[in-house]
Amino acid sequence: MRSRHIWRGDGRRRLAAFGILTLTGLLAHSACQGNQLPAANRIRIGISSDVVTLNPHGHDDGVTWGVQANIYEGLVAFDAQLRIVPCLATKWENPDSTTWRFYLRSDVTFHDGRPMRVLDVLYSIRHALQDTTSQIRSKLAGVREVTAYSEGGINIRTGSPDPVILNKLVDIYIVPEGAFMRREDNPPGTGPYVLEAWKRAGTVYLRRFSGYWGPRPTIERAVFVPLRDQLRRAEPLFQGKIDLVNGLTADDIATIMRRPDLKMLVTAGTTVSYLGYRCGGLGNPFDDRRFRQAIYLAIDVERIIRETFHEYGEPANQPVPPAIFGYNPSLPKRSHDQAHAQALIAEMGGPPQDPLILHMPENAVRRVGPHLQRDLEQIGLTVRVQPHAWKDFYRKMMNGDLGFYLSGWSCGSGDASDFYDACIHARTGGFGEVNVGNCSDRALDLRIERSHTILNAKERLVVLKGIMETVMEELPVIPVYYINEYNAASRKVVWTPRADDRVLVREIKLGPW
Repeated sequence: MRSRHIWRGDGRRRLAAFGILTLTGLLAHSACQGNQLPAANRIRIGISSDVVTLNPHGHDDGVTWGVQANIYEGLVAFDAQLRIVPCLATKWENPDSTTWRFYLRSDVTFHDGRPMRVLDVLYSIRHALQDTTSQIRSKLAGVREVTAYSEGGINIRTGSPDPVILNKLVDIYIVPEGAFMRREDNPPGTGPYVLEAWKRAGTVYLRRFSGYWGPRPTIERAVFVPLRDQLRRAEPLFQGKIDLVNGLTADDIATIMRRPDLKMLVTAGTTVSYLGYRCGGLGNPFDDRRFRQAIYLAIDVERIIRETFHEYGEPANQPVPPAIFGYNPSLPKRSHDQAHAQALIAEMGGPPQDPLILHMPENAVRRVGPHLQRDLEQIGLTVRVQPHAWKDFYRKMMNGDLGFYLSGWSCGSGDASDFYDACIHARTGGFGEVNVGNCSDRALDLRIERSHTILNAKERLVVLKGIMETVMEELPVIPVYYINEYNAASRKVVWTPRADDRVLVREIKLGPW
């Protein structure tokens, strides 16, 4: 599965960053810059799946984005806290509500030695938007025109105000004019590392780019090694064959914590695990809001986190985590109240006669299946957990064949509109990609659509928070917990994980151990 945002539980997902900025950015805070540190030799990094391609416009895969982010850059970037900052553009402004003007850096060189020009930027954005081979056209769906403003700037014009276009531009990497005509894969980038060697479905070798426009990275060489077997992913770290592992599971924590030469590196991610359901149909209990509220109250999420995730997790009181723009901190914390849940079921006239079939991917059944089944049965429901291979689960879920299921979502743009657009809004007008239960509320849909027309970040945040209040009142989905990102490393690795789960080698240094 190469879905843009649906969480599959093994670290393979696509992410972007949050930050709605309509003011000019300051170059001094550029996320493209690293710290000037003495050179080190190399670092070996384990990743959770194969790199699909090194064509920066030829995929929409999370692991691939993470490796490519060391080679390529966009006009803007995100820092470790998911804030939009300048990169190949030094600043930007809005001459009007549908025009974004970017001023380009003048000191950027591609890996093949050519200087970056306005024509290269125009070519790259137009290719991402228009070429039939581009896998990222949807990121620029609202763009109507890309033109030169001057020798050092460009204009991007949208069909309507687009407050999240900066988030989308993070992954629109810039390559030399005509690059895709000359090379099927890996065109020159501008990033701090240049490709040294790679064979498809194999290890990626990078070396430091001596002509990089930003500060010189610490580490000279980086090796990204695919570790496809989730259950054995940590073994090369235990054996000293790699230095850092990205995309571990909670099951690895206990072993790593016992090793004095290793350390866990855990960060709150951008993913929520939630229960979805199908609306409509004769006698469907999910059509009653009290039933949805009862399920929300019945689940002992604290226990799930304690017993399954070794305390590395957080109960979800809304369907986006705190790092996401649009999170509403004023909503009450999640509570586990089985008495209230039982009272709601009693108000309905008792539990449904038919058992609830709870569908979930196989890798989630062992961890959380028994917990969810126990908690729901304790309020009088009859529950049967049905595991599926991921591909089967995804296909059936997207076809609307699952009446009740556990899934997850990662806000790829770092903005709550990601979730609202795909999972809450009705399936119409390009919205509702994952509203597979066909639940809808026209008034709520209109509020979601309006949020896309507000450029002022403060005003838009108020609207997004208001939508979240309604979502938690109505529970069109039932959030369960926020999913952390699990990494582990040798003690010699000095690195702080990013909220987007990408490993940028320029942010790592190697110390003594």
